[in-house]
Amino acid sequence: MKQWARRVVPTDVKALRNFLTAERKSTLPFSDPALMLSGFHSNRPFVYPERPSTAKGYISDLDFLRRIDGLNPAQVRRELSDKLGFAERMQAEGFGDRMPRMFGVSRDGRFEVTEEYSGEPIIIKPVDGRAGQGISAFTSLDDALAACPPDRTFLVQERVQAHAYGREIFPGSLNALRVQVVRRTPGAGPVVAAVVQRMGSRATAPAHSLTAGGLVARVTPDGVLTYAIGPTRGRHRERFDTHYETGGQITGRVVPFYAEALDLARELMTLYPDALYVGWDIAIAERGPIVLEGNATWPNLATLQAHGPFANAPEVRDFFVERGLLRVG
Repeated sequence: MKQWARRVVPTDVKALRNFLTAERKSTLPFSDPALMLSGFHSNRPFVYPERPSTAKGYISDLDFLRRIDGLNPAQVRRELSDKLGFAERMQAEGFGDRMPRMFGVSRDGRFEVTEEYSGEPIIIKPVDGRAGQGISAFTSLDDALAACPPDRTFLVQERVQAHAYGREIFPGSLNALRVQVVRRTPGAGPVVAAVVQRMGSRATAPAHSLTAGGLVARVTPDGVLTYAIGPTRGRHRERFDTHYETGGQITGRVVPFYAEALDLARELMTLYPDALYVGWDIAIAERGPIVLEGNATWPNLATLQAHGPFANAPEVRDFFVERGLLRVG
C-alpha cells in the first residue's frame, strides 16, 4: 500500500482521497492493488468487458477524478446543477415543449404555482439531488406536496409518459438516454461522444440508477441497443438481452426518435456555449424526446465505459487527449 501511495499521492491529494473513498464503497474493495496502481478501481474488470488499461483506450478512474473539475467552467457547472434555474431557462428559451411540464416549486414548506395542475400523475424532484435520489412519483398533488420536506426545495413536474418502446422494457421508470456531448473549445460545434440507454427495475423505480439495480445498454450510431449489463455483484458480469424482471427485449431494439434526441442534445449545447462536457438525460416520450437535465459535474464514467472504450471518433478522442485523460497513439 505504501508503494501505491508514493506513486499516486503527488498527482492530486483531493483526487486520491475521492478515489480511495469510492474504492472503499465499491464491490471488491482493495482486492486488486495492481489495477489500482494504474488508476482503476478493483472491480472494473467485472464492470467492463475486459481488464481495462489506458493503453486500450479506457479512461482511468483516478485520471477522471483529477480532471473532472476542469472539464467545464465553474459557471457552467453551477448553472446546470441548478435544476430550478435550468427548468426556468428552458422555458424562457423556447424549449418548454421539450421538457416535463412544471406545475410548481415546493420551497420552505410553501408551494409556488407555475402552471395549473390538471390531475395527471406527477413526480417531485429535489433541486439538489443526484443519480435519481429523492425522486418520487404520485397520483395527486396533495400527496406529492405532503411528501416534500419543508427544509428542501423540490420541483413538482409532470410524470412524463414513456414511449411504448421504454414501457415494454420496464414500465416503472422513464428509462432515459444519457447523451454525452463534448466540444473541444468554447463555442465550437458539439459532438456526440457516446449514448447509453438506462433502464429501471423494481428496486430503482421511478428512477433508473445502475448502481441501485437498473440496467444500461450502449446505443449504436444507428440507434440500436446492444446487450445490457446490471450492477456489479462480486466477480460476476452478467449480460442481459432481455430485462431480468419483465422479459422485455433489449438487444436489437431500435430507439424511436433517436436522430431527434441527438439533435436536441446538440441544440441544448447552444444555450451553454462555454460548456465542454455535458451528459444530457433525454427521455423518449410518445410526443418525442424530452430533456430531463444536463450533467456538467460528474457524469458516470463507468456507465459510459461499461461496454468498452467509447472515445473512438477522432474528434472525441482529441478532446480527451488534450485534457490528459487519454494517451496519444
